[in-house]
Amino acid sequence: MGGLVIGQGNPWWLSPNVWVVPVVQGSNLPDPFPGVIHPVVGQQYNLVAKFSNTSEETFPDANVFFYWANPSLSIDTDHAHLIGSWSGGVDSSPNPPDPGPANTVWETPAWTPKFENNGHECIIAAVVEDGLIPSGPLNGDNYPPTIAQRNLGVVQPSGNKKGRFQYAFEVCNPARVERSFTVAAEAARPAEAARILKSLGREARPGEKPGSVEHLGVVRTRSPGPSDLDAAHPVLEGVRVAPLSCTGFSLVGTLTEGMSLIHVTQIFEGRIVGGLSVLALAEDAVRG
Repeated sequence: MGGLVIGQGNPWWLSPNVWVVPVVQGSNLPDPFPGVIHPVVGQQYNLVAKFSNTSEETFPDANVFFYWANPSLSIDTDHAHLIGSWSGGVDSSPNPPDPGPANTVWETPAWTPKFENNGHECIIAAVVEDGLIPSGPLNGDNYPPTIAQRNLGVVQPSGNKKGRFQYAFEVCNPARVERSFTVAAEAARPAEAARILKSLGREARPGEKPGSVEHLGVVRTRSPGPSDLDAAHPVLEGVRVAPLSCTGFSLVGTLTEGMSLIHVTQIFEGRIVGGLSVLALAEDAVRG
């Protein structure tokens, strides 16, 4: 039995079916897909989602709820912030279980990224058939067909630190008991980085050849110092997080040329329960 679905990405936290676009004054329509990679702090954006109906049913009271959250590996409704919602009727699919025509919707009023995260936020869209706001973890492991997120950050190494970069994020525990997680960082294959870049609406530019990240790791602070950077590890075991809470971490590494896509995952009992990706662009890639 099918229903309303939002297609997820590969990995699931990089869905091409939820994105943001700058608000265009005097226009009721957002700019087309894929929007922008990195929202700018203080500017206004519309959130956009694309979903389909895979069933023979008609849904007269469908809703799409839009959220933002701090860059986090596992997100739940206690830590995600509801921005707004779209509501309307959805026709049945002509050839179930194949998806019917895609519905593209957007949320108004506009959303403005927060200053404290420098514009780095996870964007989430949840489609529901009964109008009820979803509760519980907002990740692809728990809601494969109905919730999609675009959890992608962009970072540029600082020129005066010999290519070093850092990206703050949170590890969250949506359970009512303390849990122990594994947090791992791994550079994606060059072909995957190129595919993600293409999904963002453009091909690689001359300076955006795949680069090699060195000293890649995760540290247990949102504001790492030099000693923290030197002690970073790509895999942290036994990361304990209190019930219904989050704790701050940073992804760090060195990238002197090109670009690199890095996946950070949160693992519980051998299962990935959260993830985010960071696109690191060296100065030569930005100039290109």
